[in-house]
Amino acid sequence: MTNVQKIGFIGGGNMAEALIKGLLAGGFAAERIMASEPSEYRREHLREEYAVELTTDNIELMQKCEIVVLAIKPQIVAEVLEEVAGSYDDKKLLVSILAGVSSATIEKYFQGAPRVVRVMPNTPALVSEAASAICRGHHSSKDDLNLVKQLFESVGKVQIIDERQMDAATGLSGSGPAYIYTVIEALADGGVR
Repeated sequence: MTNVQKIGFIGGGNMAEALIKGLLAGGFAAERIMASEPSEYRREHLREEYAVELTTDNIELMQKCEIVVLAIKPQIVAEVLEEVAGSYDDKKLLVSILAGVSSATIEKYFQGAPRVVRVMPNTPALVSEAASAICRGHHSSKDDLNLVKQLFESVGKVQIIDERQMDAATGLSGSGPAYIYTVIEALADGGVR
């Protein structure tokens, strides 16, 4: 990823933070990372913890970054994509970590041939032990896919799949660890009782 000048995250929540942490641990410079986050508390946390560039302006981020990671809640995808669509050009790569939102859904907000790679990381990314499934959108290349694979390998293992398998992967790897944590917690509670 040495040829990538700037990676941006629209949304500065836990998954964005895990990826920022992984990028920094892998040697990617903090000044080459940007996040757009509406919460002042989260901006301050990311600034103090990682010294990355922060903003509240999604359009500014879209204009400055070559790779834009959509790390927002799926229920606000339309609002955010309508806002930034005019700032997109085909030189930018969009990476979606939005559960249940297809590449085609994202592509319809943009002119031309938007390059989208869809990823479903899971919560172990917070400790660099993720199992992420990735797939290409209609206009992204194998090089785009490999670049995103490299990005997500900074927080764990990556498996390339077809998009038709993404919902199953989301259910299994995205939610699976949470179920196991619940079982472990129940076992511990039972042991204490």
